[in-house]
Amino acid sequence: MQRDEPAGAGWQDIEVDLKSFEQVTDALSTELATNLRPTVSELFGQYEGGACFGAKLPSQDVHAVRSRYTECLRKTVDRLSDYLTESSTLVDAAREILFRYQDVDARASASFSDLGQIIRGDQQGG
Repeated sequence: MQRDEPAGAGWQDIEVDLKSFEQVTDALSTELATNLRPTVSELFGQYEGGACFGAKLPSQDVHAVRSRYTECLRKTVDRLSDYLTESSTLVDAAREILFRYQDVDARASASFSDLGQIIRGDQQGG
């Protein structure tokens, strides 16, 4: 901003297509609920037992490979768990952004009497 410009003079409007944003948010939520969570849960079940080979073999090499493989499975489960948590956080953030934009749009299109009711409701904790 130039020194002589009034505050906000260089700002541009931000236009958000709320319907499209809502569709993206819903799609992310659906993907998380119907695909990611069930798939990760299934993998957890498969990986939690560790390596399923060579337990009765006397070979130290096989036991070393088995141990290393079990460690890799544990790290994979940890990463999948983190991915699931981060995906949930992303969906929650998208919902919060959508809610805030919807709230701002509702306030912007409200009449003066509607605004008075909104302000009174906010002041009363509602």
